[in-house]
Amino acid sequence: MLGMLFAILASTGIGLLSPILFRNMIDQIIPAKDLHGLMLYAGLLFAIPLAKAAISIGQRKLNATVGEGVIYKLRVAIYQKLQMLGIRFFTHTHSGELMSRLNNDVLGAQNAISNTIVSIVTNSIQVL
Repeated sequence: MLGMLFAILASTGIGLLSPILFRNMIDQIIPAKDLHGLMLYAGLLFAIPLAKAAISIGQRKLNATVGEGVIYKLRVAIYQKLQMLGIRFFTHTHSGELMSRLNNDVLGAQNAISNTIVSIVTNSIQVL
C-alpha cells in the first residue's frame, strides 16, 4: 500500500509539471528567443508522458498485487467461516446463490480497494 501511495504521489507530481513547463516556456523562453532552452523544455515535455507511463505500469502492478492479496485473504477467511457453519445453514441456502454472493462481495471489496481508494487519493493530491 505504501508503494502504491508513492506511485500515486510521483504520477500526480509528474502530471502537474506540464503546466509549469508551458508557463515558463511562454513567459520566459519564447520571449528571450532561447533556442537551447526551448529544446530542453520540449524534451522535458516529451519525457513527462513516458515517465508517467512507466510509473503507471508499476502502479498497476502494485495495485493488482494488493487487490489479489485482498481477494485471497477474504476468500480464505470466508472459507474458514463456512467450514464452521452448521449443516442447517447449507440445507436452507442454495449453493449457487451462496457462491454468487461470495464472488460478488469479494470482487466488490477488491474494486473498492484497488480503484476507489486510488482515485480518491489521486484526486485529493491533485487538489492540494
